[in-house]
Amino acid sequence: MKKIKISRYEFIILAVVFTMTVVLSSCAPKSKQDIKRFKDIIDIYDDTYDVRLKECEDEEIIRCYKSEDNRIFLYRASGYEDTIFIYAVLDDKNIKDVRILWHRESEDYGEYVSEDWFLKRLLMSYEKGLQLVKIRKEKDNEVIAITGATETSQAVVDAINKCIKLAEEVKYEEEP
Repeated sequence: MKKIKISRYEFIILAVVFTMTVVLSSCAPKSKQDIKRFKDIIDIYDDTYDVRLKECEDEEIIRCYKSEDNRIFLYRASGYEDTIFIYAVLDDKNIKDVRILWHRESEDYGEYVSEDWFLKRLLMSYEKGLQLVKIRKEKDNEVIAITGATETSQAVVDAINKCIKLAEEVKYEEEP
């Protein structure tokens, strides 16, 4: 077998090129990676809802649908550990349903983000938007954070607030 000789200079160039290739290939936009990751879930919702509002979609709102008086959102939020993939249904005044379709938050406290007891805290009138609080709910629009997972809780509340804003914009555009 013939040995290949390369100089230090050639070795450094090869190492840099290899490193750049690895780094750049892993730096695809997070939203595109997530769309690939969640393709099966997205396809189910695409098949479920007939009216898709593509003009409402962006890097966070992966899908927006209309069904009767409801707006349905598939939202990609940045949690403490990783992406949180959220399903939310809003009518003209209320948050009717919120589900966590996927997450990889910490096992200690962040994993509670998908528990019913937390998600039920989000079901309310959204006139004033949602406000995260840490200890006690004193106003109708407040959501008590998961103890030890404030960042995760805030990511979900922020996602729902963006959906609320968009639902209101879409509602006003449709009114005669």
